[in-house]
Amino acid sequence: RLIKKKLKKRMKKFKWILLIIVFLWTIYDVQSNVGQVHVFFTGNTNKYSIMWTRDKERSTEAFGEKKQDTDAFNNILVQDEEGNDIKIAEGKESFYSGTFGQNEDRFQKEVLSYEATFEAHDKFFKIHPEYSSDRKYLKYKIDSDDNYYYIPYTKNTIDQQENFSFLSYGDMDINSNAECTISSIKKTMEHEDTSNLQFIIHQGDLGYAYWGDENRWNEWFSEISTITAKYPYMVSPGNHEFDEQFKAYQKHFSLIAGNESESQSNLYYSWNFANIHFVALSTEHLKDDRQKKWLIQDLKKVDTQKQPFTIAYLHRPMYSSNRNHGGHSQTQIYFESIFVDHHVDLVLNGHVHAYERTCPINKGKCVDHGPIHVVAGTAGYNSNEMWEESTPKWSLKRNSNHGYLQLFMDQKKKQLTIQFLENNRVYPGCNPSIFDQFVISPHPEKLKVEKKPPKDTVKEEHGKMSASKKEQLYTVLWILFLIFLVFIAAIIFMITLFTCELRKYNETRPDREGYTEVEQVELDSEEEEHLMNDNLDQLDILVDDDE
Repeated sequence: RLIKKKLKKRMKKFKWILLIIVFLWTIYDVQSNVGQVHVFFTGNTNKYSIMWTRDKERSTEAFGEKKQDTDAFNNILVQDEEGNDIKIAEGKESFYSGTFGQNEDRFQKEVLSYEATFEAHDKFFKIHPEYSSDRKYLKYKIDSDDNYYYIPYTKNTIDQQENFSFLSYGDMDINSNAECTISSIKKTMEHEDTSNLQFIIHQGDLGYAYWGDENRWNEWFSEISTITAKYPYMVSPGNHEFDEQFKAYQKHFSLIAGNESESQSNLYYSWNFANIHFVALSTEHLKDDRQKKWLIQDLKKVDTQKQPFTIAYLHRPMYSSNRNHGGHSQTQIYFESIFVDHHVDLVLNGHVHAYERTCPINKGKCVDHGPIHVVAGTAGYNSNEMWEESTPKWSLKRNSNHGYLQLFMDQKKKQLTIQFLENNRVYPGCNPSIFDQFVISPHPEKLKVEKKPPKDTVKEEHGKMSASKKEQLYTVLWILFLIFLVFIAAIIFMITLFTCELRKYNETRPDREGYTEVEQVELDSEEEEHLMNDNLDQLDILVDDDE
């Protein structure tokens, strides 16, 4: 009996201990329940947006439905000079109805999403403890997550015209080939202190989340989160992002640069980094003229003295000699003339699961100066190895291996070096090696310095007048016209006044005193002759008196 009593007491204590352990584990499970972390530019390269998701059911199990209980776990924290975590942004909570599963097994379920935007101040950037160079990084975390991430410092790169690099690829998927690409990218990241890697571009077909399957999105982000949480990850939509008007894609990247570039859309937008103007476009919305109108206006506004390079990234290619997909004629009809007219230097594509580079090209023919098209849908999905037997003249290099692009910018020389790095499988991962490399410079027209017209002339070059000078000229003409009207009115007023004064004077002058007007009557000829004789007699009398 004594033993049973002791066991019961111990079991009660054990139950309490077990309950406390379960409660703490639940709290920890919610705190670590962070997924899909990704960072990107909002359009201003010193302003970042970070997005992440949670499993709503797991959050509710721990905290119930009270929103304020979960707020404490959804802030962006950075470390100050003393190593303390301080809050710089609060995650804005939102829900959306996500699709889970594919085909007939699909069902809807609410997804708990967070987004935060903040401007990175210089004081938060520090030298990375693991790198030998003096490059700075922003160390941040989501306070409900134990992982810290490092965002590269962009200000010095832009202000001091430092050399930098970025990556580009399309069509990743979730498979062993994608894992190999991610492994190769991590090898490239090991040298980021010397290459100054700044951001990544993904031109469509991200994780192949058919029907917007959130399970697939979660799986893809978990594979690549060490990259997307560190480097601003700039995307454009592909055909495999299609689901109910790209709902999932638009939700996952809702804060990307659309508002800053006035497109009001994350399907197509633009942004600047250092001396490059980037344009993200959608080849899945070619029936929408709004994209075309926005693109033309956007390219007209580019300050080519500050951004002499223009790079467009979009999913479907205009040119490809691969027989699996080939070039997309509708994309060519929609975009090519705009790219040529506005001197786009480089076009980055995916869709075809192979690598191919063209010469500077326009309407299927090589030209001295024109856009170079690079297809690199090589990040992971099964390779397309069927090529046309005869290589077109415009196709300079092609390859069916998986890999990605790394682009190096020398700002002072104004030269962009593009490398295609193919994956070489070496246990336990993959190493990148250079398959192709070429260098481009800005279109010569964009390097011309505009000459200011002489000060004493109104017209600019080509005999055309600028809008500002037209406005000035119209203003001057209006002022002169108003002055002329006032002058005419003054003259009329003066004439009227003089006439009135003259009439008054004539009526009141002294020599008219006693003068009375008489009524005029008509005289016949005899009366008129008689009157005239009388006047002459009076005149003779007056003359005699004077004498």
